[in-house]
Amino acid sequence: MNTLLSCASILWITTMALVSPLSAQTEPELSKELPWFVEKMEPPILPEILVGRDWMVHHLESAGVVAVDIRPISMYDAGHLPGAVRVELPPEPSSLDGIRALLSQAGLRGSEVLVLYGGAQDRSAIGLAFLSLSALGWDNVKVLDIGFETWARAQLPISKDRSLRQSVPLALPPSPHSPFVTREEMIASFGRKGYEILDLRDKGGWGTGYTAPAGFAAGHIPHALPFDVQTLLPATGWPDPAQARGLLMALGPRASEHVQPNATFLLYGEGPTDPALGLGFLLLHILGAPARVFSPGFLGWTKEASDPVVRIVPAEEVQALLAREQSGSKPAGLRDELPKSFILLDLREDWDYNDGHIPGALSLPEHLFAERFDSVLHEHWPKADPAVTPLILYCYGRDCIRSRNCATLAAQRGFRKLLWLREGMSAWEAIDPEPAAR
Repeated sequence: MNTLLSCASILWITTMALVSPLSAQTEPELSKELPWFVEKMEPPILPEILVGRDWMVHHLESAGVVAVDIRPISMYDAGHLPGAVRVELPPEPSSLDGIRALLSQAGLRGSEVLVLYGGAQDRSAIGLAFLSLSALGWDNVKVLDIGFETWARAQLPISKDRSLRQSVPLALPPSPHSPFVTREEMIASFGRKGYEILDLRDKGGWGTGYTAPAGFAAGHIPHALPFDVQTLLPATGWPDPAQARGLLMALGPRASEHVQPNATFLLYGEGPTDPALGLGFLLLHILGAPARVFSPGFLGWTKEASDPVVRIVPAEEVQALLAREQSGSKPAGLRDELPKSFILLDLREDWDYNDGHIPGALSLPEHLFAERFDSVLHEHWPKADPAVTPLILYCYGRDCIRSRNCATLAAQRGFRKLLWLREGMSAWEAIDPEPAAR
């Protein structure tokens, strides 16, 4: 544990049980040091979504509580919680009419407290069910914090009788608060205070040392952060909410910067049936973090030609683009002249730019970007078309986020092809020890 933490912080973190097998398991994915606001903030009041076996045993005979088994029908028939109904939900949670019909056929009215459960391997399916029910506006949905196998081993009540509930109309008004976020809302959230965008596609998230995972590097929605929801999960069961919330709050674009603790998290995966969507939605709600889902996912995002995409590029690719721009010049002989087919901006301070920069780059320090970007384009790239002209941004290196922030600002101004030299000038100097200087 970091020796710089205050005694009060250490006491609070110990109370939260942050030093545990789970934290050791997930530390390489996030950060070994918790952000300052996690150390100082009061433990949040978390929603009561997870329920234990004692709570479930006590409510088995309650008329207003219904267990919902999301396992395959063969496993349900072999044994289930007494009174449990089985509902097989479609893989795409936005099919609300179909989900409403299935719940009606199962004899659910809309006023019951539903408790979702499955086997040890069914956490993604439980997450999908939680998301689907939230989309319908079902206010009181809980999750049993142990799997059916653990329930059976504890010799708790089990039934093999199918529930004979009669099909009834589902008396559930449309939800005024949809968990689904629209494309327009995603675009409006870029860099906006109070919103964090999480890309759930890659395993491992940032990985060791904030290395960009392959899918995220190949293209992502502007201002997104790569995040693997599995990093919050223990091997079986569900995480301790306070502990996992501390790990989530350590996520950020770099070790010294973290997500906003009270943000609304906007989640997207590969497509509408990505199992990480429902699981991420459920986990964040367990942690008391508001979450919404962009159901079309990255595949749906890229189908729209007008949607901006950020791609992380290596220095060698930028070098090849410059060589091609200069009619096949050898990389070692690149001229320091502005490219015409793309835009190349150096976001460092002027004095660092003057000491050495990528040939063809124009200096535009980050603190002047919002003010001068339009005039720079008008003066130096008057024919640039934001819809098709690539924009290459770089700053100092991996730990510098100027390029990330300015890519977001450029996306807000309509630029679609955003190339982020994330390793920055340090990567260029590795392949060109004598960069251009003025």
